[in-house]
Amino acid sequence: MRDKHGRIVVMDFGLARSLGESGLTQTGALVGTLEYMSPEQALGSTLDQRSDIFSVGLIFYELLTGKTPYAADTAIASLMKRTREEARSASDVDASVPKSLSAIVARCLEREPANRYYSAVELLQQLTTWEANPNISAETLSQMIPHPIIRRSRFSLDLPGKSWMWIAGAVLVIVLATFAGRTLLNRTGTSSGEIAQGIPSLKHGKYVAILPLKKVGDEKALGYVADGIQEALAAKLFQLKEVHLASSDAVDKAVARGLPLSKLAHELGVNLVLQGSVQGNSEKLRVTLSLDDATTGKRVWSQEFPGAPGDVLALEDQIYGTVATALALKPTDEEQARVGAHPTENVKAYDLYLQGQNTLRNGHSQDAYRQAVGLFEQAIDKDSTFALAYTGLADSSLRMYSESKESIWAQKATLAAQQAERLSNNLPEVHLSLGSVYSATGKNAEAVAELKRALELAPNSDEAYRNLGDAYFRSGQSDEAIAAFQKAVDANSYNWSNHISLGNAYWRLGDNAKALPEYQKVIEIAPDNPIGYENIGSVYLREGKWSEAIPQYQKALTLAPDSPTYSNLGTAYFFMKNYDQATKMYEKAVAMTPNDEQLQGNLGDSYRWSGHSDEAAAAYSKAISLAFQELQVNPRSAVIMGDLGLLYAKKGDAANALQYTQQARAISPDDVQSMYSEAQVKTMIGKPEEALKALRLALEKGYPAQEAWNDPELQKLQALPQFSQLVNQFSKKNR
Repeated sequence: MRDKHGRIVVMDFGLARSLGESGLTQTGALVGTLEYMSPEQALGSTLDQRSDIFSVGLIFYELLTGKTPYAADTAIASLMKRTREEARSASDVDASVPKSLSAIVARCLEREPANRYYSAVELLQQLTTWEANPNISAETLSQMIPHPIIRRSRFSLDLPGKSWMWIAGAVLVIVLATFAGRTLLNRTGTSSGEIAQGIPSLKHGKYVAILPLKKVGDEKALGYVADGIQEALAAKLFQLKEVHLASSDAVDKAVARGLPLSKLAHELGVNLVLQGSVQGNSEKLRVTLSLDDATTGKRVWSQEFPGAPGDVLALEDQIYGTVATALALKPTDEEQARVGAHPTENVKAYDLYLQGQNTLRNGHSQDAYRQAVGLFEQAIDKDSTFALAYTGLADSSLRMYSESKESIWAQKATLAAQQAERLSNNLPEVHLSLGSVYSATGKNAEAVAELKRALELAPNSDEAYRNLGDAYFRSGQSDEAIAAFQKAVDANSYNWSNHISLGNAYWRLGDNAKALPEYQKVIEIAPDNPIGYENIGSVYLREGKWSEAIPQYQKALTLAPDSPTYSNLGTAYFFMKNYDQATKMYEKAVAMTPNDEQLQGNLGDSYRWSGHSDEAAAAYSKAISLAFQELQVNPRSAVIMGDLGLLYAKKGDAANALQYTQQARAISPDDVQSMYSEAQVKTMIGKPEEALKALRLALEKGYPAQEAWNDPELQKLQALPQFSQLVNQFSKKNR
């Protein structure tokens, strides 16, 4: 818009985004001109720009019409409209707005990112074209999408003085550089307690797994009802202090492998297995359940429950009461009050919720997650006080963000989880969901608080302890993280996921001696699980034992091909200077997971050091775009900060390299990878004495001296006699 001197107000994307989220129409924005980006910037930063372009579109719309395109009573309702509905045309809202200008705004607000402007440059060129010919038709304008500009110039608009032309340009400053790294990825999933073939004795407590109920009859009508009964029973048992419940994700993975009951119990670390079936159709059903003692292999209880899909809430209450008796449980009055409450009394809302949960549980694509979002939103339409429907919306939106990297989904997940907490503060699922959202968006203190509250309501939840440990680690509280992971092991030492988490914590702190036994316990408990082998490979890789790491990764890949495993195998080959094999492994990893910045960066390094500079540049550009998207949603990510420090160092920008490196170290001061990255950065920017100091700290914490010997990023440091003395010292120490 124009200020009182007639100058054009220019808005930067970060400001536009914050304004778009808050719904403000008065900007207080920057006055100035806009510089076109370089070709590298124009081509390499499109993924994150498309989210920004949407935010700018929101601002443009309000400036032109004085109204918000997705008006609603609440913030979450507004976000729901943004992902479900097309905005009404600005020219339809205000007839004085030219249709061609309205079309530009509409393209900014396309729901699908691929349908928006390719980059900020493309948007600005459309505005320039329109400014030169305000009477141009929308159809002609849409056919004039130009190629990115390959020069740098100053941009200003001298628009006519009509009120509807108060429109802003956009400033986007994105610095591109080559990716640094070969990031080693650890898979996630003693301490105390026996590993009695993975099955605990009943005298140690009731460790229960609820298997998915088999469907007999009308699969379409019964599928989500059966899953809902399983989920409802799990949600109730989850809150009881007497029960240690295996997570549904772990159960699903074990069942998918077709294991017999004894091996399944061994894998899950449980001594009691609840299983059964649901028979019937859309009008009537019969649930048959049985309870097996995995320590003896004997069935201890079985019963049938007749009912109808329309009475599923009452049926779930009946099943829970009978199962609690069969398990000889004695819930407290407080526990009984919590588990006795219905999540909703609206049968149609609950039915939609069950459909959403079924879709989320069984779907593994953006289409499935988007469908789940729609079902949860329909459930909320039926009952706006249905807290669990909001947690479902939060979980599905978070998965959409994980797949698409569009910040709107992270915003939606946050608002949905916060609304769930406002509606029901006594459900552990609500606090677990909100804790996950806060963790994903870098709000670590809030995540810790929510997960602690979840553990007050479900004190035996090893999953909640694992999540709490992750939140502590992200906030730089390593001692508290170790303690939380240890409590997860104490809660269920028979669950391999807990040993993976504790081992990973030690590994990140450079304590390989404590990490390795935890990973070996995983293989003892679950010998057919690839993660134990993979993380043992990562210990060997960290110790510079690359030839020993390779067979561990290969074993993991024979059990289950996975992108992090391929990438880590590529890293082993990389340090052996077998760049051809490294590139092949990195390419497989990226093909499986194309939207991971670390995988893209590893591939870029392999291309660069094998002499394929063009391919390296393309991989780096992709990695940069993905890294910026991650940082937009989680601005306190020590990993991304560290990556940026290395990127700036390779670009020759010492000031920014130091700034981002220092921020990464401040956020996660005990992370050994951050220490080593600091040594790389200070080597590249010409601070050898400080680089040696950082390297010594990393080596003292367990970083492999052999990697420093072979790291091409430390070439300038390797020429110094102090380097040889330092690395020799720790090479001897680690033998």
